[in-house]
Amino acid sequence: MHIPSDNIIVSEIIKSLDKALEEINNTYLKVKKISNQGWINILFSYLSKAGKNLGCDVSPDIGTVNPTWLYDQMWETRMPRNEALLVVECVWSKVYMEIKNDFTKLLMSNAELRLFISYGGDHEKDKERAFGIVERLKKRIELDGISETGERFLFATIIRDTNGRYTFHYEYFEKG
Repeated sequence: MHIPSDNIIVSEIIKSLDKALEEINNTYLKVKKISNQGWINILFSYLSKAGKNLGCDVSPDIGTVNPTWLYDQMWETRMPRNEALLVVECVWSKVYMEIKNDFTKLLMSNAELRLFISYGGDHEKDKERAFGIVERLKKRIELDGISETGERFLFATIIRDTNGRYTFHYEYFEKG
């Protein structure tokens, strides 16, 4: 995966998501199975900390997804002017239309970076399907007429590796 070396935001996101998944693998999955909401709470808790460490206002503020908020999470700066640095959507569905509907919110957003987190599944066929969906979403970005050249996206797909641990597969994409 190619990530511009000067992109602190992308680097911090990846570090925070990897730490969250490490906690999930080492703590929660050894004890019991956790719910989808449990996964999401942990992921967003780590993302919130990363945003605040970068000096951003994070909404919603706590590590939970607020169903009444437009995005699952947003990082904003106040100085020198209000600016959205990051907009996040997280989808646990494997149904393309449900994924596409949430992804559309990212296409409509005006942020420096858009992060799309999805659950790829536990089996090889799930991974292939999940990676295929990411490819379809990238094509949608290129063809949509909504997003502009240079807009940036980070796809983070949770997959299970051959050792039974969950990892992220990251894809950075910039509209050409």
